Amino acid sequence: MPTKNNLARPGWRRSGLYWTLILVLGSAAVAASSWPCLLGRGCTGADGRGFWLGFVSVMALLVALAYSLRKDRPRMGFALEQWLYAHVIVGTLALELAVAHSGYYLEDVVAALALLFLFLTVTSGVAGLFLLYFLPLSQARTEAAVLLPDDLCQRLIRLNEEISELCGSAGGTLLTVYNELVIPLYRTPAGTEPPNADVSPWAERVAPAEQEKFVILAAKVEEVHDVLHLLGHHLRFQWWIRGWLLLHVPATIGLVVFTVAHILAMTWYGAP
Repeated sequence: MPTKNNLARPGWRRSGLYWTLILVLGSAAVAASSWPCLLGRGCTGADGRGFWLGFVSVMALLVALAYSLRKDRPRMGFALEQWLYAHVIVGTLALELAVAHSGYYLEDVVAALALLFLFLTVTSGVAGLFLLYFLPLSQARTEAAVLLPDDLCQRLIRLNEEISELCGSAGGTLLTVYNELVIPLYRTPAGTEPPNADVSPWAERVAPAEQEKFVILAAKVEEVHDVLHLLGHHLRFQWWIRGWLLLHVPATIGLVVFTVAHILAMTWYGAP
């Protein structure tokens, strides 16, 4: 996972440019190989050109699926970020190759379903690239530190203990602030924005002897609000990830099933 120390390294941007160049050149090569179909000439996936386009498309899909193996093998060559780029770029080229392979003939139901699931897999994969990689990078540039949910929960527990001790020992207005502001803050539903942490409505009711403790309480309540905001942001991000997986994983399974069925049908029955 990229850290704040290597975000500024030009290698990250150069890598993205290299993969973008590969996508552009690969797309140009696919378009050049299928230009007769684009001009409206008769093309089928069973002719010589269509066969090789389909073969290369399947090979590209196998390369793209290799990313799943790399995630569980840290020592498997090249950085995980490069595998992620390759997973998306090669998958996109596989979609372009499959479209060219079809000769724009989509009356075969199995082949059309394989192409549909390939489209869903690639588009959800591109969305996942931004969701899992570029979005966290963007957040890391603006946050002072990247904290894990367990860290945030521990901070909330510690702050609650400190505020309880502070308000319990002082009593009076500080205890009122605890009951009317702090407790509702901690009751914020998971993933939602916490309520306002402004303690100014109670400022005029604070006795002079409690002013110093009130200032400390205000700072701690503001910190609780900030931690709850970060935790809610993380939980919403996790919900987005789960929703994305509900699309990407079934689409990938459908792609594999209908691609294998299409290959077996063409091998057994021949092209329509």
